[in-house]
Amino acid sequence: MLHATSETKLRELAADTEFRQRIEDFVLARREYSLSPGWYQFAHQRAALAQVAYFSMEFGLCEELPIYSGGLGNVAGDQLKAGSDLGVPIVGIGLLYQQGYFRQTIDAEGIQGALYPYNSPSELPITPVRDQEGQLVRLGLEFPGYKVWLRAWKASIGRVTLYLLDSNDGANMPFHRGITSELYGVASLFGLGGTRNSLSMLL
Repeated sequence: MLHATSETKLRELAADTEFRQRIEDFVLARREYSLSPGWYQFAHQRAALAQVAYFSMEFGLCEELPIYSGGLGNVAGDQLKAGSDLGVPIVGIGLLYQQGYFRQTIDAEGIQGALYPYNSPSELPITPVRDQEGQLVRLGLEFPGYKVWLRAWKASIGRVTLYLLDSNDGANMPFHRGITSELYGVASLFGLGGTRNSLSMLL
């Protein structure tokens, strides 16, 4: 939304005292929510569980992060949101698709078409993961005769963090850069079948 908003409009809103107050109230409310303890902290103060990793092929969180197609993504996204509200120590692990699931189009004759718009990381609500030296985190996976590099990104879901991996790294061969191009579109190329957990098994 911000990328599509003109500089003139942004300057106009920045000069609007009422609008700025609404933004400040929102920021303060979000900060209070993020820092306050949730149900889990009260109900399980002595729990030995420190953190749970939740792996999923897709997370349906919002339209601005189009890395989901339907049922599984909606369930996974809702569970992250619920985990945030309850204060459950969940960390989501998924994939950042360059194109994600297709966008449906219907022509004049009623025939379905498919569009695959590119998901530019700079226009998504995510940030690159960096190490203590400020370098981008890249994971190398060893396969017979070659290595596949994965980049790491993160999205903040309230109190919960979602980490997303993608293979669109310049060090990879073109074929391997496309592993995370389309949601459920590449698993068959690896002979892994079309199951929803194929790429999770690969990674």
